Amino acid sequence: MSEKQPSVWEGFKAFLMRGNVIDLAVAVVIGAAFTNIVNSVVKGVINPLVGAFGTQSLDSYSSCLKGPCTGTGDTATGVRILWGSVLGRRCPS
Repeated sequence: MSEKQPSVWEGFKAFLMRGNVIDLAVAVVIGAAFTNIVNSVVKGVINPLVGAFGTQSLDSYSSCLKGPCTGTGDTATGVRILWGSVLGRRCPS
């Protein structure tokens, strides 16, 4: 005898009933709250600290992974990590 395969709808219904949707919703809420905390720390602590030792615009800060790093745009050589632009990125509120 062959067993009947559960339909997609039955599988989806079982997924909803196991509580995974609730877990996912809680994870999204915690993730959103954690994003706000990280943005506040970067805006209130990291940016002023880096700005105190250099310029207020963090876009110019970078590190060269594989040198020599010369030029900008299409004429750039080497592998450059633009960590200043990542720190200085403002997220929409």
